[in-house]
Amino acid sequence: MQTEAKSCIPIAMILCTVVAAYMIYGLSGCAVSPRHGVIGIAALSMERPSLQKAHRIWVVKTSWHTGLALSSADAGSKLIALLAPIPLGRDYVFGWGERRYYMSPHPTSGVSLAALFPSRSVVLVQSCRRRLVMCLGTAVHLRAVWVSDPDLFRLRRYLANSLLKNKKHQTVPVAQGPYSDSEFFASPLSYDAFYTCNTWTARALETAGLPVSDAGVIFAYQVWSQLPTSKRWIQLRSATSLTGRVGKLR
Repeated sequence: MQTEAKSCIPIAMILCTVVAAYMIYGLSGCAVSPRHGVIGIAALSMERPSLQKAHRIWVVKTSWHTGLALSSADAGSKLIALLAPIPLGRDYVFGWGERRYYMSPHPTSGVSLAALFPSRSVVLVQSCRRRLVMCLGTAVHLRAVWVSDPDLFRLRRYLANSLLKNKKHQTVPVAQGPYSDSEFFASPLSYDAFYTCNTWTARALETAGLPVSDAGVIFAYQVWSQLPTSKRWIQLRSATSLTGRVGKLR
C-alpha cells in the first residue's frame, strides 16, 4: 500500500500541473481581451493559388485564442441573415468559447474551473464595416488561407451549425459583445477542457478542406503551426503597410 501511495503522488502532481497550466494559458485564450492594433499579418500575394481555391479566409489569433474571419461575400446571405441584430459589414469575425468565461470581462477562478467540465458555449460574432485590419486590435495576428467553392459551402454550414436555433430557425442572441457591432449568440456545442475555442477553429479549417486536424488541439499554437505556408507568403509587422496610418485600429 505504501508503494502504491508513493506512485500516486507524482501522478497527482502531474495532473495538478496540467490543470493549472490549462487554466492559466489555455482557457485564458478563450476569454475576451482588449484589442487596439494588428501586430502581425500574414497575407498571400494578390495572385490566387488556383482558380479552384478562390476564397480567402482569415485565421485570427489573439494571444491563446483563435477564430475565423470571412468577407461578407464569402459568408453568404443565408449565414449573414442568421446574425441579426448585428449590422451588415464587409467582414465578419467568428469566435467560439465557454459561455460564462467568454462573456465575462473578469472571470473568477470558480468560473474558470467550471469551464474545464462540459458546459454551455457561445459564438462571438463581430461585423466589421471598415477594413478588417482597421477592425481588429492588440496582439492580433492574421493569416490567410484559400478554399474552394465546395470547401466554403462546408465552412458556412459548420458556422451556421455552431449557432443555436429556436423553433422558428432563428438564432438566439445572448448579449451584446465587447467590441463595436458585436454580439454573443447561444451555441448548441459543449465546451470542456479537451474541446476549446482552438479545437473549434481547427475543426472549422479541417471542415473547409485544409490540411489541419483538430485531434488533440487545445492551444492556439497547435492551430497556427498547422496552417499551410507558401513562398508567396509575406510578413507585415504592422497594419501601416496596408492602411497607411498608425494608431488604434478599432
